[in-house]
Amino acid sequence: MIKGGYRKKMIWVDLTNRSTEVQILGDELLERFIGGVGLATKILFEEGLKNKDPFSSDSPLIIMTGPLTGTMVPTSGRIAVVAMSPETLSYGECDIGGTWGVGLKRAGFDGVVIEGKSDSPVSLLIFPEEIKIEDASSLWGQDTFETDTFFKQRWGQKVKVMSIGPAGERLSKIAGIFTDGVHGRAAGRGGLGAVMGSKNLKAIVVGGDLRTAIYQFEELQTSVRQAISEIKKKTKAFSDFGTAGGVLFAEEVGDLPIKNWAWGRWKEGAEKISGESLKKQMFKKPYFCGACIVGCGRVIEASTVYGDVAGGGPEYETLAALGSNCLIDDLGAIAVGNDLCNRFGVDTISCGSVIGFAMEAFEKGLIAEKDVGFRLDWGDPKAMLRLVREIGLREGFGRLLGEGVKRSAAEIGQSAERFAVHVKGLEPAMHDARAFASLALSYATNPNGATHWSASYLLEEKISIPELGYPEILDRFSEQGKSRLVKTMQDYVTMFNSIKMCRFLLRVNPSQIIGWFNLVTGLDHDLRSFLLTGERITNLKRLCNVRLGFGRKEDTLPDRFTKDKRGTGGAAEYLPNIEEMVTQYYKERKWDDGGIPETSKIAELGLQKEIENLTRGDSK
Repeated sequence: MIKGGYRKKMIWVDLTNRSTEVQILGDELLERFIGGVGLATKILFEEGLKNKDPFSSDSPLIIMTGPLTGTMVPTSGRIAVVAMSPETLSYGECDIGGTWGVGLKRAGFDGVVIEGKSDSPVSLLIFPEEIKIEDASSLWGQDTFETDTFFKQRWGQKVKVMSIGPAGERLSKIAGIFTDGVHGRAAGRGGLGAVMGSKNLKAIVVGGDLRTAIYQFEELQTSVRQAISEIKKKTKAFSDFGTAGGVLFAEEVGDLPIKNWAWGRWKEGAEKISGESLKKQMFKKPYFCGACIVGCGRVIEASTVYGDVAGGGPEYETLAALGSNCLIDDLGAIAVGNDLCNRFGVDTISCGSVIGFAMEAFEKGLIAEKDVGFRLDWGDPKAMLRLVREIGLREGFGRLLGEGVKRSAAEIGQSAERFAVHVKGLEPAMHDARAFASLALSYATNPNGATHWSASYLLEEKISIPELGYPEILDRFSEQGKSRLVKTMQDYVTMFNSIKMCRFLLRVNPSQIIGWFNLVTGLDHDLRSFLLTGERITNLKRLCNVRLGFGRKEDTLPDRFTKDKRGTGGAAEYLPNIEEMVTQYYKERKWDDGGIPETSKIAELGLQKEIENLTRGDSK
């Protein structure tokens, strides 16, 4: 029986009828699917795949906290956002930090499921004593910063605001959902902001002061206090420089994307856009997500020739996407580009990826100045910023690029698809699959495409996890045993995304994480049952994609990662043998040759009920 961690209430919203219903979450459901991405996946599988249109009125947008959200457990102030991705037309998942998740828990709810479509722009307001849908026509067209300011002026500075910008309103396939105002915490990947925009939902505002029950409060408090010093020690680099501190190391080992993933070295440029340079030139103070003791966020202030910026600074992913991937070494331009993406509600990873792709298409003569309206030369910060604006507002050439790399390449034609870097339609996170064998396999098999959420590559780079069977850092270019590694880390991190913890705490022993989970909830998980639950959720994600028509042919990598050696740098020669790796991974997973979980695996994971319910529903 669950004794803490949950409100055990979820809001089901029908925007077509402008109605809301509070549903009670039972213990059996929560024990099997936990919360966060686990419970969201369960709902998507059963309710959200009735057709293959992510913009249909019955395609839900699901936002879930986890049992640790709103507690003292370090880095637990997070939420999962799940929907069918309009960019990939597959399962879509985002993990987001900030403080909104804590706000929803304090309003008295574990999650929100949004269906239907309003006939005009609206906002959803969630407080302990009231849930209501209000007209938001006056806010349509405003950016995310302006929207955040409006609601805080109306309801007080303590409310938490989740919103979309013009990109989401205009259904850009790379639009995200943003929280925390100028700090720009984002559910960016896969275009879930466009799902929210398709429903004419501008914002979700939450507020309250209810506290989350904890089963063994004093024991948890003691355990957390004892762990804080060690956590701070292991995450000191993030506290000092944020994720931006990874730029120089990534360039050294061949992980940093350079010139649309074509080059191997860019040392001087990387130094100019590094976390160390950012700290010297712009840094004001750290930003902490809910329950965070790390403070990897960068609050910056800078006056540049491109404009002034004040608020959330660029993360590693943004510095790579808008910087090295486009050969732009102007830190001021990248900071302004990051600010524009946050305002317009655009994923910086996909934005920088599609701009780098367009610059290569321009270089190769596949598009010309007359097509774009201006030159797209490598390293031109003004061209980059102009495209960011056009993508965010869906104007000019940015209207096409806002569809993402895959669709842009198909429209441009000729040889463009040869250097269109994506998996399942999603542009990669800013880490190179030729630098880590496990990352290559993870990109190919992740249900939502080339995200690095499973973090398997960290065990080939920086950390060991003895309790998972990895006492030493692994050879990053060896493919031996990587199918087991990727499976294990996908299942383990899926639990992080279900209980809701930041992946920075992968550096903490699994027994510690599981202990905190048990102390909060009153459950009695050990490592085996914890991983088995993660495996159940991971397989259900796979079944979502199977239902959408995805299989083995989509579990692959783009030509640039499998045919083009980097030639220089720390990963000069390695090309992943992705077909063989996927074959071994399927065997490890007990999936058939087409990537469908075998009947015995479904039974082992206790997913027969979901399959039977689905079959009965489809036969009606």
